[in-house]
Amino acid sequence: MCRPTVSVIIPTYNSGRFVGHAIESVLAQSFDDLELIVVDDGSTDGTVDRVRSYGDEVTYVTRPNGGPGAARNHGARLASGEWLAFLDADDFWFPNKLAGQLALARRAPDLDVIVGNYHVVDEGGRLMHEGFGDHPLVGLDSNGADGEGVVFGPESRERYVAHRFGILSTTLVRADLFRRVGGFAERLTLAEDIHLMTRLIASARSFGAVRVPVAAYRRRRGSMSHGQDEHRHRVTATSLSDLVSERSLPRAMAGAIRWQLAETYLDLAVLLARQGRRASATVAATRALIARPGWRALRMIVSVNRPVREEPSRPSIPDALDPVELFRFGAIA
Repeated sequence: MCRPTVSVIIPTYNSGRFVGHAIESVLAQSFDDLELIVVDDGSTDGTVDRVRSYGDEVTYVTRPNGGPGAARNHGARLASGEWLAFLDADDFWFPNKLAGQLALARRAPDLDVIVGNYHVVDEGGRLMHEGFGDHPLVGLDSNGADGEGVVFGPESRERYVAHRFGILSTTLVRADLFRRVGGFAERLTLAEDIHLMTRLIASARSFGAVRVPVAAYRRRRGSMSHGQDEHRHRVTATSLSDLVSERSLPRAMAGAIRWQLAETYLDLAVLLARQGRRASATVAATRALIARPGWRALRMIVSVNRPVREEPSRPSIPDALDPVELFRFGAIA
């Protein structure tokens, strides 16, 4: 059998309600030189029956639950395509997703990583907002546009870290680059996409984005990534902290990661301080100071630990309506 141009990998864990839509969005692509691999990460909700209903159009494999990064790596080991594309089981693609990205790759042969604009939708698929919007690098008003695509060279790696764009469900990456950087960090169960994309960009000859929406990111009620700001900040900080120790990253890129790590910890400190959790806020602000020494982190530490001034209790106004007494108690000026 000839090697396909693209291997599509869908990891799924108890996503039987949505995985069919994801699969059908791949099978409906206008570009069809592809293979589709669904990795079931230990589902218990009947996902197996839903996926197997597509027969030979889908390669279906199961494995013990090990997290999304491990599931995607397992799919990548089975893949034979020149490019790897990832799609979360609760997201879906638009019909020209792959065709548009590969057209950009033909115009810029050095492209190793390509993402795309996307729609954020609710559980029913209703549009909430567009992903790129007014993004400074890939938004509709940004510079550097080449038709519907934007291409960035190695000199833009630092800017990417400071202004990330795209989501994993829009990512198309050369298979040899994915394997060269070691795939997903399986020790991370969240924010593993940030970790991978940073390492891919660090090693890519060039990277780019299709500016038209190519996929939909489904925001689900109760999902781990929605409505849990503290948890999101903490897992992002864990991912960035791990990247700081990556010696292979270019110096400018490593500096931008430290800046982003400090900003993440400062945002967490503000969130915790507003909840009255002063000790935890102090720890977060201190970690920001360690990541990137500066006055903002110091001011945050001082602000969080400033003694709270208690307003003196004001005596109640006596029942008597004597003007002298009312003046004394401040009821009249």
